[in-house]
Amino acid sequence: MDYDYREKKSVLILNAKLKVGVALTVAAHLGTSMGFHGEEHMGREWLSDKSGVRHRGLPRYPLMVFKAKVAQLREALNKARETPELLVIDCPSILLDTAGDDELATALEEMNEQDIDYMGILIHGSRDVVDSITGKLRPWW
Repeated sequence: MDYDYREKKSVLILNAKLKVGVALTVAAHLGTSMGFHGEEHMGREWLSDKSGVRHRGLPRYPLMVFKAKVAQLREALNKARETPELLVIDCPSILLDTAGDDELATALEEMNEQDIDYMGILIHGSRDVVDSITGKLRPWW
């Protein structure tokens, strides 16, 4: 694989008010969705250690986790959505009140976008573009 790992970047931006367990669940949902959206994100399929044990590969580009206030989260989401070359995935809080994909789809169809409360978002793309959106945010730790 010939690529520069510094060329692109992924970020998770989580609502700062989330409890740790919910934040981890949101991060897992966003990461799973990202994995579905293309092999471009993944590094090698398999890695092997010295003893020959195989390990599943990990994403090829860095992934940072940030926390943000509700207004900051929405601002980052809106800016990312205006940039077509970015992969943008959001996780609405209604997810916690629904049982399965069909219920989530139905609930979202009945909501206006401005009324959706987001628990987190994932943005992937050019490092410079992603950094321009997330530059003022604090890391989760």
